[in-house]
Amino acid sequence: MTNAGVDEQALMLTEDYKSTLLHAAAAAPSSDQGQQQQQDQERREREAAIECFCSHVLPHHPDLIIQRSRLTQLLSAEGLSSPAAVDARITLLMQGGALSRHLVDDGCFVLCVPGMGKVVMAVVEARKEIVVVIRKRQYKEVGDNCTCASEWRTCDPSHASCRFRSSSY
Repeated sequence: MTNAGVDEQALMLTEDYKSTLLHAAAAAPSSDQGQQQQQDQERREREAAIECFCSHVLPHHPDLIIQRSRLTQLLSAEGLSSPAAVDARITLLMQGGALSRHLVDDGCFVLCVPGMGKVVMAVVEARKEIVVVIRKRQYKEVGDNCTCASEWRTCDPSHASCRFRSSSY
């Protein structure tokens, strides 16, 4: 598993972000029928938390990072008066993938897109592959099929399969 880092960001339209959050909240993990009612209740609570987040937090806070005090203030405007209710709503938002704790500042949250971990990891791996290809092509003028030497510095420039365009040595 590779760490994508804290600098991986993307732009997303607010309406697309809201629909992604609601779609992720509606998706419930499948299991047996005995737990179906409990999962339906949890799904409804997550959906309510996401809808509250979309209607009360997103229009008033366009930044990616939100202080806990500001989040509490915006969620309290919805009618949640007790700190326990606000904490429960924040927990549901974190479970739903809308929020994550900030790595540096413990009193902050980062707005997240649910399910984007796999996409970010794929992009990071693709970047690594591109760097490998670029490094291999850096000395392409030596030639891949050079038979006179295995290392490019000892390659004989007079050999027919070795074509040097410029030499820095």
